[in-house]
Amino acid sequence: MGRTFSREDFDVYVKDYGQPERFEIPKEFTAIGKYAFADANCLKEVIIGDNVKMIHEGAFYDKNTLESVEFGNNVEEIGDSAFSGCTNLHRIDIPSNVQYIDSEAFSGCRNVYEVIIHDGITGIGDGAFASCSSLESITIPDSVSNIGDSVFADCGSLENIVMSNNLTRTGSNTFAGCRNLHDVKLPDALTDIDDNAFLQSGLRNLSLPDNIEHIDSSAFNMCSFIQSVTYKDKDVTGFIFRNDIDAINNLSEELDKFIGKKTIRLNLKSKQKIDDRIADAEDLIKNIESNDINKEKE
Repeated sequence: MGRTFSREDFDVYVKDYGQPERFEIPKEFTAIGKYAFADANCLKEVIIGDNVKMIHEGAFYDKNTLESVEFGNNVEEIGDSAFSGCTNLHRIDIPSNVQYIDSEAFSGCRNVYEVIIHDGITGIGDGAFASCSSLESITIPDSVSNIGDSVFADCGSLENIVMSNNLTRTGSNTFAGCRNLHDVKLPDALTDIDDNAFLQSGLRNLSLPDNIEHIDSSAFNMCSFIQSVTYKDKDVTGFIFRNDIDAINNLSEELDKFIGKKTIRLNLKSKQKIDDRIADAEDLIKNIESNDINKEKE
């Protein structure tokens, strides 16, 4: 059984050699412990060799001097908040041996523009890449069958995402705040879209897979730019934005019924303008009536 590189081990190194800018995990260690580098004040580059299998919670948490991480091929799990708040990281290449990325592992890495996830990983935890505000595109390999809540929340620069073909649900707030995400191709296996999945996103056009069964009533909250939602090449925008959709259990069956009827294309942005004008007109009428009443009293 290998040893875990701890905060105390790092402090011993600093006492002997001073604060490093470049650090390679010694070969006798097979894991990096919780908050092991909490006292690293100058760290810019980390080399994690093939000897390391596990990176524990908060190992490099809030290391805003860190610019580069080289992962060994045998890392199997990246723990909660392991690299959260590493604001000077630019690129993340996660090795194929990693099976799971834990919650908030890379959250708040606001200068990361590229994330490479190799085939082999099976799950991504809650908020793993939340607030990576410079991230522009990402591909989730088909080995991934589960992603948690808020995985890409507030990734404001995200424009393109290729989703795993084996993904069956999007978690809550998955793409919330992704204002540059205009078009998303949902995988055919997807059956559930959870609450606030696309909250305040830049979504404009969406095609629902044939197997969709449940869309939470808040899934598209405040998506002010959305123009159309299609299902089997038919416009179902009006149906999707009905208030009672959360009560429907067999969504695909209901959609099939809906597209058999005459449908009217609903442009939500235009509808909002109309609603605003109606509200303005109602206010004007109230003001006129109020003035008339006051004149009668005089």
